[in-house]
Amino acid sequence: NKKKYTLVKAYNSKFEEGRPFTIIVLKNNRSNKNIALLNLHAGHIPDTQKTIFDIINDYIKKSITPAIKTTICRVIMSGDFNRNVYEDNTSNYTVKFAQEFILKRFPNNKKTCCSVIGYGHKHSYDHILDSKAIISKKILGNSVINYKIPSSDHILIIAKLKN
Repeated sequence: NKKKYTLVKAYNSKFEEGRPFTIIVLKNNRSNKNIALLNLHAGHIPDTQKTIFDIINDYIKKSITPAIKTTICRVIMSGDFNRNVYEDNTSNYTVKFAQEFILKRFPNNKKTCCSVIGYGHKHSYDHILDSKAIISKKILGNSVINYKIPSSDHILIIAKLKN
C-alpha cells in the first residue's frame, strides 16, 4: 500500500542455489520509521543459526549501509523456513541491523507444507515472525480444499500487522 509505506531499498541474496532471501526496507509514512521485511526460502539443513541467521546477518553487515541500518525499528520475517520455528532451538532468531531484533515465536502448528498433489499438508514450516509482537498466522481460505494444482506445494498464509 503506497499510501502507508514507501520503498527505501530492496536487497536479495541466497542461502544456496535455489534458496533465496530478500530484504525490503519500507518507510512507514505515518510514523516515518523504517521496517525491514525479510522473505526467505530456507534449505533443509536443521542448523537454523548457521544456515539462515548467520548468512542473513553477514549479508546485512557487508551489504547494507550504516545510514540504512540505523533507521530500522522493526523486523518482520516470513517464508518457508523448512522447519517448525516454534520447536527449533538451534538459533536465537536474532537479526542484527544497527541493533539486534529478536523475532518472537510461539507454539502454533497450523499445517501448510508440503504436497505436490494437493493434499497431505503435514508440516508447520511457513511462518511470519515479528520483532514487535507475536504474529497469528491465517491460512488463506483456511482449508486445503482451496489448494489447487498447479501451484506451490505450500498453502498461502497471511497476517495483518498492527502498527
